[in-house]
Amino acid sequence: MRLEVYTTIPPTPMMMDPIIKIMIELLSVLALATKQIKQGRISECTVRYTLLCSMCHREIFKDVVG
Repeated sequence: MRLEVYTTIPPTPMMMDPIIKIMIELLSVLALATKQIKQGRISECTVRYTLLCSMCHREIFKDVVG
């Protein structure tokens, strides 16, 4: 239900900058994880880092949205 609200209401210009920064960071983390997996270097540390970044982004977005 919350996702529907986020997708139906257009973001304000003030929200666009943080949203873009979050998306860039998320893509960066996914690229790093993909590279590690392809090189066979996936480890518990990488998984923890990816999860930590995900949680941080969620917190940042929660602060932006309110």
